[in-house]
Amino acid sequence: MSVSEESPACASCRVAGLCTMSGKQNSNIEIPASVGLKAVLLSYAAPLIALLAGFFVPFSLGAGELFSGLCAIAAAALWFFVLWLLRARVRREYDCFIKNN
Repeated sequence: MSVSEESPACASCRVAGLCTMSGKQNSNIEIPASVGLKAVLLSYAAPLIALLAGFFVPFSLGAGELFSGLCAIAAAALWFFVLWLLRARVRREYDCFIKNN
């Protein structure tokens, strides 16, 4: 069966022979659950904690809402900047391998 018989969208694609979407190959992507949990913590939970701490700490010390809000934004931005600086280390932990069947 040719690629064009598999999917009409693949008929005009120049790299259909290399793609697994053409239906020629089955692929399994195996990712441990702990890696997914760590990704959620790094990208959602930690910035949320930084955002909340950046707001409530200055606010509880008597700062105004505007200053506390700016501190919260700065804390979240600082977290993402640190994560960007450590991107090479984080990238090594998130290597995925595709096995073709």
